[in-house]
Amino acid sequence: YKKINNMKTRLKKKIDTKKTGNKKIVLLDWEKKMLVALKGESNPVIKNIPGAIKCGVKRSADGEICSTSSSGSFILPLEREQIQTLNAPLPLPPPKKMPLDAFETDVTRSLDNKQLQRLVLLQQLKLAQVQAE
Repeated sequence: YKKINNMKTRLKKKIDTKKTGNKKIVLLDWEKKMLVALKGESNPVIKNIPGAIKCGVKRSADGEICSTSSSGSFILPLEREQIQTLNAPLPLPPPKKMPLDAFETDVTRSLDNKQLQRLVLLQQLKLAQVQAE
């Protein structure tokens, strides 16, 4: 009994879409049989929560438990929907403006990091000397 529970837990962890993301899930033979025995739920834990269906988690249809892709890998119904939505092109984010562009001059743009640090330290030294007087 304990061995079966361990197998179920291992399978649930392997097919958890929140943890696997867009990775291809490859199941062993015994895992495929166990998935069919569990009625093919891609994430059995979340689907048993009473409000899960209202929040957008669908139960798989009786006729469509799971299928294989053209490459021979095992694809779950929920995963198939996610793959279709992930293939849609995402809009590019707008280019970020540098907040320090107003302070940068032609001289500072041409300096490398080491020279820029030296320039800043020299300016801080001048400021400290002026404040001391």
